[in-house]
Amino acid sequence: MESKRPFKIIVIGGGVAGLSLANMLEKFNLDYLLLEAYDDIVAPAGAAIGLMPNGSFIMDQLGCYEAIRKAAQDSELENSHIRDSNGKSLISMKHMMYHEEKRHGYPMLFFNRQWFLKVLYDQLKHKDRIHLKCRVDRVKPIEGGIQVTTKDGQSFTGTILIGADGIHSNVRKEMRRIADVTDPRYFEPGEEDNVPCYYQCSYGIAQHVEGWPGGEQCFTAGRKKSFLVVSGPGGRVYWFLFVKLPVVKYGKEIPKYSKADEEQFVKKHGSLKIKEELTFSQVYAKRLTSTLTPLHEVVYKKWFFDRIFLMGDSAHKPNPIGGMGANAAIETAAEFINALLDMKAERQDRLEDMAPNEIKSVFERVQDVRFERAGFTVSTSHDLQALTAFEDPILATLAFRVLMPLAGEHNFFRDLSKRIVGGSRMRHLDLPSRPHALPYDHELPAKPLGVLPSRVVAGLFSFAMILLIYTANSTMKISHTELRTWSEFVPLNKNWLGTTPTVNESLKAPTSPLSFPIMKPAPEPQTQLLSFLTHMLSPLLIYTIEGHRIGRHGTLLSLPILFLLGIHFLGLRTIAPLHALLSALQSEQNPVDRPTRIHDAHAMLLALIPLITAPTLLLLTAPTPPELNPPTWIPFLPPIFSLLTALLSALLRRRRHELQDDKHPEWYSTEDIPVLKTAYGLAFAVQAVAHLYAYGIAWPAHHVAAIAASNLYTVWELRCQGYVPTFRAVQAGAAVLVGQVLVGEGATWAGLWWWREGVVEGLSVGEGGKCG
Repeated sequence: MESKRPFKIIVIGGGVAGLSLANMLEKFNLDYLLLEAYDDIVAPAGAAIGLMPNGSFIMDQLGCYEAIRKAAQDSELENSHIRDSNGKSLISMKHMMYHEEKRHGYPMLFFNRQWFLKVLYDQLKHKDRIHLKCRVDRVKPIEGGIQVTTKDGQSFTGTILIGADGIHSNVRKEMRRIADVTDPRYFEPGEEDNVPCYYQCSYGIAQHVEGWPGGEQCFTAGRKKSFLVVSGPGGRVYWFLFVKLPVVKYGKEIPKYSKADEEQFVKKHGSLKIKEELTFSQVYAKRLTSTLTPLHEVVYKKWFFDRIFLMGDSAHKPNPIGGMGANAAIETAAEFINALLDMKAERQDRLEDMAPNEIKSVFERVQDVRFERAGFTVSTSHDLQALTAFEDPILATLAFRVLMPLAGEHNFFRDLSKRIVGGSRMRHLDLPSRPHALPYDHELPAKPLGVLPSRVVAGLFSFAMILLIYTANSTMKISHTELRTWSEFVPLNKNWLGTTPTVNESLKAPTSPLSFPIMKPAPEPQTQLLSFLTHMLSPLLIYTIEGHRIGRHGTLLSLPILFLLGIHFLGLRTIAPLHALLSALQSEQNPVDRPTRIHDAHAMLLALIPLITAPTLLLLTAPTPPELNPPTWIPFLPPIFSLLTALLSALLRRRRHELQDDKHPEWYSTEDIPVLKTAYGLAFAVQAVAHLYAYGIAWPAHHVAAIAASNLYTVWELRCQGYVPTFRAVQAGAAVLVGQVLVGEGATWAGLWWWREGVVEGLSVGEGGKCG
């Protein structure tokens, strides 16, 4: 019987990617060797590591998280600041650890890189598989495997070679050398020479720096330079000073720096302020370690060839200002394990004698899953660096002085969450059971559809709404000649409020359409008026609720009074597509953006009651003598509802004696759900009854089209974000269309929002580790 070649992976590099992968391989009893160039597995290379929740999630699956948190000594980042070049705080965010843990189940940890590596190393059971002082010299494909020769002449053979040896990867160089011989067209010519370097960076660890508070992170912005400075355990301070190069360097042109270069760098930039009373030279004077290095930024187009695969900085290297480099390496290692175990299952639970096409399939699966997200990590880090270094001074000034202060703390955490929730997991291990408000993408009921479909549909929808706005006329606008005599009973060109011309002219258009059904006791016009007023319930209620959501803060949608006044002056046929357009451009529907404060929810429910009763009271109390004026307050119901909501909210908040908690627990609350659903239920019932009562009466279709299209777009967004599977989205879309006929657009809208509220709430992950 032919002997089978045993499966073995050779890992080059004992950094974050290499040791993470070694732990994963041991978890599944897969044989490996790890070759490290240094003589110490926790060699003092690098300074700090920022472990984000997406990285901690995978570490938790490996059983390492508690040890890592202990090593980090619970280094709590309480406050984060964005400062100007003089060190003055422009924007501050409080309770960083609290919010990250509430959102994602894990806080952001910043501590010594060596401590992290030591935890990973200590976790290994087979430490004999770690070989130190083994720098790669030569890689050679052999029959059925790969051979690695080190600088000291040792030789190792295996099935697959993993290059986790950093941006200056010897494995990558050898991989390209082999490809140039066997398949010269495989790699893009000159790709290595096109790797850009925009910034140089001084980084290091200081300790006991006078004037630096514990538990703080700060970004200090400046022209063509910026700082990232973070507190660590034991009075440590981790610093990064980024300085833009005069000219972008590429490939072999990228400089290497000596200690003499570092001294000149510090001398030149030592007076830069980190805080108002703290300069770079003061921090540098307390250094424990320091380095000056160029910053490569790249995602290589191909991460593998033959039996060689790259991961970590050797394949994708972001600017460290984003804090995602180590986490990206951990994610790639996890996806490699996923693909390898999938292949093992396909091969009847064995990996021996893998064919070249099977190995290629594993590699392709990993890169297919990770390539887009790796690019996202590199690009978002690059954009953050460009912003803090004022590469575009107008944009940076607008962002730091206007937009970010206006948007508030919530927007900062939202942007950070966008870089976290797309993280990976090991699919063949159980998920950790730590509660968190925001689900990771892999926890969603369906896979998100991605950026391209979302943008295409959003663009088409936005164009349609702009077209509706352009063609819209006010729903209450009547030409001046038609206003003079509507019927034989009442001349419409009359004074409603005394003799003030300006007031009368402004009230003439919105009140005239109401006078005929009020002053002529005929069932048809009165029924149409009843239908018209009740169908206003959903726009008024939903615009107000959307304006009070936590996630709308700092946007135009957070000012519902503007839209409710707009209904009065411009008509719903203009406001409906306008609000739908703005909602599509700001379509945040996650569980943390969803909540409204409980006193606001109760206020909206209470304010809804007079809104519901007003149409009936109007018709029951309609004047019989034609000389009497119709009630001119009816067209002002939209702004009245908004003002009444604000008044009731203030009274309820005062009655509850609510204390301002700067941790903002209301961001993660669901106590408003029953109140909002009650309001939706009332609006649905009233509008459905009115629709059935007035069934068959002609109704202007302009704003109905905007509302129906907006409802369908809401369903699409839920599917696009992975919040509902396709079949549920199709069902909901069909219900929206059928609802237009059966219960009317207003009731359908209220019903859709009732359903949507529960969908978004149910995404939060509870103690059991599953969506609620």
